[in-house]
Amino acid sequence: MKLVWSQPGPREDRPRALMLLAVVCMLLGGALAGRPGIDEAPRPVRAALASLLATGGLLFVVGGAALVVRRGRRTPPPLTLAPSQPALASSEREEEQR
Repeated sequence: MKLVWSQPGPREDRPRALMLLAVVCMLLGGALAGRPGIDEAPRPVRAALASLLATGGLLFVVGGAALVVRRGRRTPPPLTLAPSQPALASSEREEEQR
């Protein structure tokens, strides 16, 4: 009889993905906004940079709040019994005896 940990679903990593996307947006926007001569750039370019920075900031706040809320109600993953498969068990025993 083996005990196995249940694997977390992909939805549990969503706050981390939001934080990663936020950091990428802010780094990209900050790197482009810090270029020399950006003040003379056309208005749509400056608006796109401002949008990148604002989106990154908003995602950072939302992702941080989601992480805090998730940690407050986190429960440990349940332990479940692995399904018994007699054919595999006998082949595993043969391998262990070798």
